[in-house]
Amino acid sequence: MYSENLAVEQPKIDSIDLELVKKFAFLIHFRFGYRSDMGQFWKPLNKVSDNFYRKVFNKMKKQSFKWSEIYLNEEGIENDLLGITEMLMMSSEDMIKSGAKATSFKINSIIDDLVDRGYTNIGLGALTSPLTKGGLLLSERKDVSITNGNAFTAVSMYNGMVKLIEKNNSLIEHQTIVGATGSVGSCVAKMLVKHNYATNLQLIARNTEKLEELKKELNAISPSVKIEISADMKDIKKSNLIVLLTASADNLIKKEMLKKDAFILDGTQPRNTSEKLLIERPDLTIVDGGIVNIPGITLKKGKLDLPENNYYACFSETLLLALEGYKEHFSVGNPTLDQAEYIHQLAKKHKKYGFHLADFTSFGNPIII
Repeated sequence: MYSENLAVEQPKIDSIDLELVKKFAFLIHFRFGYRSDMGQFWKPLNKVSDNFYRKVFNKMKKQSFKWSEIYLNEEGIENDLLGITEMLMMSSEDMIKSGAKATSFKINSIIDDLVDRGYTNIGLGALTSPLTKGGLLLSERKDVSITNGNAFTAVSMYNGMVKLIEKNNSLIEHQTIVGATGSVGSCVAKMLVKHNYATNLQLIARNTEKLEELKKELNAISPSVKIEISADMKDIKKSNLIVLLTASADNLIKKEMLKKDAFILDGTQPRNTSEKLLIERPDLTIVDGGIVNIPGITLKKGKLDLPENNYYACFSETLLLALEGYKEHFSVGNPTLDQAEYIHQLAKKHKKYGFHLADFTSFGNPIII
């Protein structure tokens, strides 16, 4: 996997320097509709309609609230709050309808409040990243460290692909990255090409000009890899392994689009695949992507809808930077290969807490590949 291909010296750690550690806040939003997510917080709240929540939240002056608290599982410091997840009072659908400008303005206001509350490191979860152009619309801030979490997400997606390929060699024959020109997709493509885990790689995105630019970058890294580009989702039928990394809130993947026995590694939030696909096409294997195991922390109150000790890689990147006492913006816009390697090394440095690729799941359920 990626860790085995790196020639960077492995840092060691016995304990963290508590004076360097920063408090972080990871921004999330309602993914499945208001009533569904609020029902996770307290079951009776599931009985209230989405429209009611929307109207109430729109009228409230406060635009977010603390969803969960994160603590380190380490003797002597387990009671020190390390970070929180902060819930925006917007659904993914409403955020997309509002657009990047309005959503970025709201996020900026929320960060103002978080800074006043003592939080120094801010992570952009789910659609808060693409709707701020990967944090670029927030990058003028000097009072806080911002990351979109995409460097570690790219590392985790790459490691997931490598693990799947090593278990099923046919998956290296033809791969597709959907959302290839995006912040995560472009970095994953570069890692695949650099570390020789691609022979025929198809890149799918809406903007063909950006696709051509990415193809040139990949050819410069390794001229021997065959690179195809397409703006047509139907072309995923060529692939044995499809990686989903779009910023869409819709279930984009339909049963007729896919090759027999295809594997899908879905790193999207909200998801581009639905469990219905597995009923319609039992030959498919759909794997949850970008999931990291961190048993060394405790999450209290609101959950993240993942198996115990599992967390999204973008969340994990924010946590790693806080543990390191990182003070500058990190992954803003598209992460570089250097940033991917750096955050990977931080994961190794803090490995006593976990930060390794989680066991494979499909819609949260354990699977064996």
